[in-house]
Amino acid sequence: MAKVTEPRHTLPINACTISQYAALAALTGPQEPVQQMARISAFVSAVRATGT
Repeated sequence: MAKVTEPRHTLPINACTISQYAALAALTGPQEPVQQMARISAFVSAVRATGT
């Protein structure tokens, strides 16, 4: 008779390593792109507010 393997009792629930490094880079990296995005968003909001 074949040996029954024991079921796995743990599940990997942590974020994968590449996601952790990406988050760290986003938080500690240069913020100029974020500031540029904020300016573009403010511009788009202002244009939409004029109804044009």
